[in-house]
Amino acid sequence: MTFSGNYNVAADSLKLSQISFSGRTALFDKKVNVNFNGSFDPYSYDRYTGTRIDRFAIKDGKLARLTNFGLSFDYSLNPKANENRSENIDSLRSSMPNLTPEQAQALARISTDPNAFVDFNIPWNLAGSFSMNYNQVFSRERMQMETRITSTVNVHGDFNVTPKWKVQFNTGYDFVQKEASMSQISIYRDLHCWDMSVGWVPFGRYKSYNITIRAKASILQDLKLTKRQSHFTY
Repeated sequence: MTFSGNYNVAADSLKLSQISFSGRTALFDKKVNVNFNGSFDPYSYDRYTGTRIDRFAIKDGKLARLTNFGLSFDYSLNPKANENRSENIDSLRSSMPNLTPEQAQALARISTDPNAFVDFNIPWNLAGSFSMNYNQVFSRERMQMETRITSTVNVHGDFNVTPKWKVQFNTGYDFVQKEASMSQISIYRDLHCWDMSVGWVPFGRYKSYNITIRAKASILQDLKLTKRQSHFTY
């Protein structure tokens, strides 16, 4: 398990950041990966706007507010894919105290989403997963915090067409919405110093496609070119 947070002595208020946590373990002789992540907010919120206020939650009877929590189980038919993914996540977590809030969110997504990163060293993978997410969201209509829970089962996998080309796919079912979750096909190309990806959601309310070219160097992660077209069905 890893915890992360910071205290900004120069801030006028809200000096303490949210406390992020994440962890991983394996069951059944490392055949099933269990990942979890979430965050606690040490501050209370404005009852009319939902924004954080400079008042510790402990004054309202709570040590901190659990704002989000994610839990996932995944099983892969390729043991090497499981091993590499676990090593990558552990390597990222080792640098977690130095991560920005945005990087910490990305790590949380990688922990619960098996398709969040591409490993060209693994020639193929086919896996299934179950994920649950809990979020506290402020409703302006009801003027109160509401709990939103998602629960999905997914089938996902990928395969190398060549050492530099990879195809990835993902589909599943949302138990809360009682409908198919977003299905997507992605194609990745290793361009040495750059990564190119093409994503396609062929059907559903999030029908769309996108093309992204991104620099690999971490200092240049914000330098990217994206073309996107989407159609959202209400």
